[in-house]
Amino acid sequence: MIDREVKVLSVVVAALLAVGVVMAYSVSAPSARTLSTSAKFGRHLLYLAFALSAAWGVWVCGARRLLAATPYVVGVVAFLLLLCYVPPLGRRIRGAARWLAMGPLHLQPSEMAKIAAVLVAARFAALRGDADLRKLLLRGFAPIAVMVALILAEPDFGTAVFVSGAAAVLLFVAGARATSRSHFRRRLSSY
Repeated sequence: MIDREVKVLSVVVAALLAVGVVMAYSVSAPSARTLSTSAKFGRHLLYLAFALSAAWGVWVCGARRLLAATPYVVGVVAFLLLLCYVPPLGRRIRGAARWLAMGPLHLQPSEMAKIAAVLVAARFAALRGDADLRKLLLRGFAPIAVMVALILAEPDFGTAVFVSGAAAVLLFVAGARATSRSHFRRRLSSY
């Protein structure tokens, strides 16, 4: 039996997808001047199909397997971020090396870094036990720091802030303590 929360989330996501399709069509509707805009809408539908396939794959895979595969996901994303700086594959647009060009497919690895950062934070939030935030920063945010450094080098400050901020918020919501009690008492006694 499907939980009520899953049903509500599915309806909300379906409604947002429907609104997005309508908006994409209205923006790309052919006008008297340009008739090539239907290709843009077709590309949007192709991306939507890819995203729905990926979402279904994640749902079938399950949370445990996904969290276990997190180091591999981070490794692939870091490798793709590095490939942005390799001249034949990396594409500089307006001075920023954010894109990978593989034939007609253009890929922005920093968008995948958002998902990878959330996976890293979720994995360490699930495994943290009673660890304080300092230990989580050393073990959990090292991969995120590497990805953020590569994104900042592109340069893409907005995505870097989003990646680090999303991971920090997820850890905060998961209940990571800012400091351990003994560390807090030592700091108070030193004053």
